[in-house]
Amino acid sequence: MKRFIAVAATCLLSFQLQAQKKNIKGKVYYQVYEISAASIEARPRKTLLLLSSGPMSSRKYIQDLQYEMKKRLEKKGLACSLEYIGLESDNLQEKINTAVKTHHPDLYMVVTPTSIQNVIAQDNSNSSRMMVDWTQQTFDINLYDNTSGQLNLWEARLESRADLSGEKIFRRLSAALLDRWEEIGLIPKKPS
Repeated sequence: MKRFIAVAATCLLSFQLQAQKKNIKGKVYYQVYEISAASIEARPRKTLLLLSSGPMSSRKYIQDLQYEMKKRLEKKGLACSLEYIGLESDNLQEKINTAVKTHHPDLYMVVTPTSIQNVIAQDNSNSSRMMVDWTQQTFDINLYDNTSGQLNLWEARLESRADLSGEKIFRRLSAALLDRWEEIGLIPKKPS
C-alpha cells in the first residue's frame, strides 16, 4: 500500500509539472503599468544603477534586463550597472542608501519583487536541454534622480512570464522602458 501511494504521488506530481509547463510554454509576456511619471526639466545624466532584491530567479531576471539596457545606454554615454542588495526585504532602505552612497549614480532604479511563481520541469522534447526554468513575477519599479535629493521620477508595476534562458523578452522590455524614459525626458533621445 505504501509503495502504491508513493508511485501514485510521483505520477501526480509529474503530471502537475507537465500541465504547468504546457500552460505557460510559449506564453512569454511582459506588461508595464506606469503608475506615475514626474514632470521635470531634462538634464544630462551619466550613470544608472539598478538595485534588485529577492530570490535567485528575480536576481537573474534583473541581471538579464540590465545587460540589455547597458548595451543601448552605453551608446548614449550612460553607464549602467547592477547591484544585488539581498534576498530579504529587511533593512531594504538601508541597503539602498548604502549602495547609492557607494556608487553615486545620477539615476537609480529599485526593482522589488512582489509576487513570484517559478516552475522547473524536465523538457522531454529536447534531450540536450534537461530543465526549463519559467518564472512568473510581478515587480515594483521606482526610478530616482539622485542629483535632486532622491526625487522619485518614475514608478511602475511590471508583470512578466519568461523562460529565464530566453533573452528576447529582455531586449523587448529594455527597449520599452528606455523608449518611455526618452519620451518623458528622463534619458537622452536616440542619437540621430
